[in-house]
Amino acid sequence: MVEFRFHLKMPIFVMRQWVRHRTANLNEYSGRYSVMSDEFYIPELDRIQPQSIINNQGSSGKLSEKEAQFSQSIMRDLFSNALDSYKLLLNEYSVSKIESDVHYSGDPQERQGVSRELARVVLPVAGYTELYWKIDLKNLLNLLKLRMDSHAQWEIQQFAQAMYDLIKPIVPISCEAFEDYINQGTNISRMEKNFILELLGADMNAKAALNNLLDIHGSEENLMKYFELSTREWAEIKKKLLLG
Repeated sequence: MVEFRFHLKMPIFVMRQWVRHRTANLNEYSGRYSVMSDEFYIPELDRIQPQSIINNQGSSGKLSEKEAQFSQSIMRDLFSNALDSYKLLLNEYSVSKIESDVHYSGDPQERQGVSRELARVVLPVAGYTELYWKIDLKNLLNLLKLRMDSHAQWEIQQFAQAMYDLIKPIVPISCEAFEDYINQGTNISRMEKNFILELLGADMNAKAALNNLLDIHGSEENLMKYFELSTREWAEIKKKLLLG
């Protein structure tokens, strides 16, 4: 029943990933109704990386400073030219600028410009968009688990982490459980479980390993306290590893 509403401002290419989570109500800035923002995302030099060898949809490694600067300048020039083209299509430039900077065979004073919905086609996905995003806590935490993950694109990780930092003081108990059981927890498959049990049995069986831990900590109560386990959690561990 807990819901949050965010006012988000992000590059369009990040928004295209964000909107794939179809568990929220959203209202995004319309480029048909209003003039698009003149702000663009330009990555910092240390963010401009080569294609990852092992992840087809990611980046990793490091470029030389010279190549990173060259790549950044291409982006900056492209964004600037795209914005000029957009404003020119909208006929937002003065007649004098059109006459001096743009090859136009007609009378600049008679230009009408094209509609906003068509002019925007020249803008790259690095331009910023804004939206209101309303989502319930359960689905928000599911989203954040995926988008705070190290395999997610770096830019979307920044938004996810910022949102998590905002809600954590509001719902601290839920966030603590999220960190313990979901974000920093691990699910194991049947094969992984069998491997762990076999590993424990290489030199000793699981119960012998448990007895060794009990000798170190003195009692199950001390063991549970050391690993920050509740009674229920301790019972589940023993069940999963066939210790009970």
